[in-house]
Formats: sequence, structure tokens, C-alpha cells
Amino acid sequence: MGDAPQRQAAHAVLLVDDEGCIRASVSRVLERAGYVVTLAASGAEALERVRAERYMAVICDLRMPGLSGIALFDQLQQVAPGLAGRILVASGDLSQPDTKVFLERTGAPALLKPYGTRDLLEALKRMCTRPAGGSAA
Repeated sequence: MGDAPQRQAAHAVLLVDDEGCIRASVSRVLERAGYVVTLAASGAEALERVRAERYMAVICDLRMPGLSGIALFDQLQQVAPGLAGRILVASGDLSQPDTKVFLERTGAPALLKPYGTRDLLEALKRMCTRPAGGSAA
């Protein structure tokens, strides 16, 4: 029983999006691909989940009411620095100046909504096979 939570964490993905239809469809795709998916409808909810569970990666929208994806990333650097280096941004407006600055600052991979299943799974696989970001101590 000792390594069961660790084994689950190796396939655990936190999906953060304020749109319920996106959470539902993306979680189905990820579950079919063998991932264990936890859903969060807001950045604040995602932060609570990260404090309670371990995840291999976070797929996160940037534009959400309350705690945005950018603010969530900044919080993760404090709470779970290794996980902050494993955020896959999924957004409909990657061309906004603040988004461009964020992506340049963090080096986070990004998918433009709407994205295809293959693009999602390939981006997640690439991100999770590289070392976590250098912000971990």
C-alpha cells in the first residue's frame, strides 16, 4: 500500500478550466489515454487540490475569474515549485501581451483553444518526459 499514492501521482493530472464543457471533454480524452484526472473550476480550487494531492502535471486555462492561470502559476512556485514547471497552458488568447510575457517568463508549453486530442496528448507527454522546471529547490 505504501507506493500506491506515488503510482497514482505518476499519472495524475490536474485540469483547471472555468468552462464545464471543456473540463468534461478534456477529462474524457485524458482518462481514455490512461491519466487519472482531477478537475478544478478555478485557480483557487486548483490551489486547494495541489495542497491536498500530488500531480504529475497541470493543464490550465489562463483566463478565469478570480485567481487566473498566471496567478495560479505564481502561487504554485511557492507551494509546489516542481509542479509549477509542469504547467501546460490551454488558452484561447495566446496573443495577448500579458500572456506572451507569461509564456516567455515561464517557458510553459501552450495550446491554442480549440486544440486537437493528438496535440493535447503529445504536449502532455513531452512536458512530462522532460525534467521539471528549474524553480524547484
